[in-house]
Amino acid sequence: MTGFSFEASSQKYCCSACGKKFHRGLIYQIGEQLCEAEKAAELHVLTSHGDRLEYLIELGKGVHGLSEVQSKVLLGKYLGKDDETIAREIGNRSASTVRNHRFQLQKKRKEAQIFLAIMGLMESRDEAASPSFIEFHPDLPVADDRVLISREEAAELEAKYLDQKEEPSIIKFPRKEKAKLVVLRRVAQLFTPGKSYSPGEVDAILKPCMYDYATLRRYLIEYRFLKRTPGGGEYWRD
Repeated sequence: MTGFSFEASSQKYCCSACGKKFHRGLIYQIGEQLCEAEKAAELHVLTSHGDRLEYLIELGKGVHGLSEVQSKVLLGKYLGKDDETIAREIGNRSASTVRNHRFQLQKKRKEAQIFLAIMGLMESRDEAASPSFIEFHPDLPVADDRVLISREEAAELEAKYLDQKEEPSIIKFPRKEKAKLVVLRRVAQLFTPGKSYSPGEVDAILKPCMYDYATLRRYLIEYRFLKRTPGGGEYWRD
């Protein structure tokens, strides 16, 4: 288990734990090391989340769908424990109970693989049949028809709200959600995906875009075009 996955449609490697993405073809700096996207994703998982399986299991049933007993069985096998030891740890059950749980987990794995294949085929068909819409990141906290914006509509909104002679400068910050999303998406493109920025560097990039750059920064975080560490000392764009 790598702790990250590859999204063929977007050509990105995605951390399974926190969702941070690394674009194929770009070079990233992880600590003192410069590396390609796949290696960067691997190092990110190792340095940011420690043991990958333990971290993912600790996310809880609401995230991975495993019961507490299933989680203990998986973790026990991962740590090299025998069935008798695991059986005691899950409530003094029998070793045959542990074997049955392992069988059910293998069945669950096969079902998950088939489900992913089905969803992949559905997405391929949807992409071929749908009109040309602009793409937003998967963490966008808006999930209704306001995100269905064609490339033509986006171009019209950018022309209305942005002066793009050099870098995008906001003529007037829009109130309507669609226009707001288009403007924030365009401003977010000033940040290199996967690169870390200090608060001062973020402000320096945003100041030419809008006089009230602090509000602009807040919107970028609120709509998750930019991510930041809990203390606000580091910013990045997936």
